[in-house]
Parts: sequence; structure tokens; C-alpha cells
Amino acid sequence: MGLLLAPGLVFCQPAHSQGVSPALDLDRSGEIDSNDVFLFASIWLEMYDIGARNFNIEDFFPMAGGNTWHYTAGIGEPTDENFAFVIEQQFEPLPSGFEAFRIRNDYDAGRGDRQGVTDLWRYDDSGNLFYEGFLSDVTLTLGLGIEVPPQVVYFSDPLPFGIRDQEVGQILQGTATSTIEVNVNDQPMELVFEATGELQATGFLQTFATDLGEFTDVLRVRFNVTIGLTMGDEVFEFDFFNNTVFFKEGIGPIAIDLSPDVNNNGALTIDMGTIFVDGAPVEIMAQ
Repeated sequence: MGLLLAPGLVFCQPAHSQGVSPALDLDRSGEIDSNDVFLFASIWLEMYDIGARNFNIEDFFPMAGGNTWHYTAGIGEPTDENFAFVIEQQFEPLPSGFEAFRIRNDYDAGRGDRQGVTDLWRYDDSGNLFYEGFLSDVTLTLGLGIEVPPQVVYFSDPLPFGIRDQEVGQILQGTATSTIEVNVNDQPMELVFEATGELQATGFLQTFATDLGEFTDVLRVRFNVTIGLTMGDEVFEFDFFNNTVFFKEGIGPIAIDLSPDVNNNGALTIDMGTIFVDGAPVEIMAQ
């Protein structure tokens, strides 16, 4: 994803910091030299807080019944992926004895990649966040003739999605397993479900534009997920790489960019929402 610094001047964040060099003559001297490298680094430091910094995920993803974040692809873009995260009022009891928040996916069009899916999230007593599974009241199509009918899926080992006092750049990894019911070429059977995740908070953006307005000091989190379904001696794998979520402290996720994106849309950004603070609803505003 490119960052627009000025009309016609776009930089893209490299995967690694070593060997970075600007592709433009920034000082307009007629050649690309060390001065351009310095200017490039200066622009980089202005736009990103890349120094050592810790944060608590609990401060960036507030959980309360009724919290709602609505996302849009933007004016002139396809609207079939516009949707909302809605935290339901009731909790979901887990086999572990804990309770999870239920976050429902509501698509404006009443259909979408995850319409009818409710995700289960839990903070432990230390403020660490885990993805505990999902509820589905629709049939999910995975491809290769594999469909997942409506059911509840609890993970035996939930996936970590953030911790207290997390360092920028720190990598969190986990593997969640469960047994799920599927239809393979219309034949019902049970498969072993395994989700392997890797997550990294890559830094803070000084500014981030959304349909609701411009936010400052925005946390960017990237994660990869590989889903494996074991059927006898065969393992079917589905990769979902380079997913990115942008969080604003005290507000929650303000933009989501999932890959692969079947409709080739870019990041969905927040255009309205409500969070509950001490039981009272507060309209989300850009800040």
C-alpha cells in the first residue's frame, strides 16, 4: 500500500529496512545520491514512529456490548463489502469455562464473505487478547468442493491477537485446533481444523485517512493465517496472508485490509460507529 506524500509522489513501505534507497531525485539535484537517502529517511521518520514503543492491545480494541464499527470501501467503490463489526450484548460460554465477546459481521447488502459469522474474542485477566473461535449460521465455501455448514467452532488453543506491554515489531504466533463438520463434494464428514497464525504490530502511523476523517497515531497490525483441514492422509491448506488492521487507541479498528480480497477492493475504512464508555454510548469521531 502506497503512502501519498504529495500529489504524484508515492512511497511504499519496504518489507525490510536494510538496503532501502529512494527511487526519486528528492532534492531535484539531477541525480540520486546520499542527500536523497537522507531526505527519504527524514520523510520516513516524520510519517512513522519507528522507535522502541510498547502498547497494550486492550487500549486499542475496547470491548463492550453495543460497540459498533462500520466500514466502507469509499465513494465510487463497490459497496458489496461495506459492513459493520457489532459486539453483541450476550457473552458466549466457552468449553474452558471462560466467556467470550461475540462480534457479529453485518454486511450492508445482507451478503458478504463472512455474513452470518460471529467471531469469539476474549481478554484474559492480564489484558491479553485471544481469538477463541466462531459461530456460523450460514454455509461457508472454502473451495476444492469443501463447504462448512452452520455450526459452532471452539478452538482448543486460541490464537493470540495482542498482549499487554507488547513491543512494536514483536511477533506473536499460535496454532488453534478443532474438529469441524464439513461437506466434501456434498458428502458430510468430520475434519480436523487447524489454524496457524502469525501477528506483528509493525508501527504507528502519524496520520491515517478514513471516510470518517483523519486519525493520528494509528497502530498498524499485520497478520497471516493458514487454515489446514486434515482428511485422512490428505491436508488441504488455505492461506490468508498480508492482512492488515489499523487501530486507534480508545476507539478500536478504524480500517481493515484483508488479502486475498476476492473483489480486489482496497482497505475498508471506518465511516461511522459507536463505542460504549462506562455504559454510555459515544459517537466515534476522527481524532
